[in-house]
Amino acid sequence: KILVTGGGTAGHVLPALAIATALRERGHDVHLVGSERGIEARLVPDAGFDQTLLPGRGIARSVSPAALRANVGAVIGLVRAVLAAVSLVRRHRPAAVVAVG
Repeated sequence: KILVTGGGTAGHVLPALAIATALRERGHDVHLVGSERGIEARLVPDAGFDQTLLPGRGIARSVSPAALRANVGAVIGLVRAVLAAVSLVRRHRPAAVVAVG
């Protein structure tokens, strides 16, 4: 089993899919990992791969009450994503992880 991770934009997802496809053609079992908010939620299933989507969002770079609220939510999402990623690795026991982006 090989995990391929990276996403959010086509600039990350398309190279991940190219790598995953090449690995699958060589007989490897490939599982993709990406973001719930990224384009991979649509592109990866269309390419015929299993995937796990992790929570998360970007950090607001401005200083305002709204940005503070958004950043608290981003940190909570990051913690959730780390816990989900640890669980994923324990469950799949990959021989390798390939990260793009």
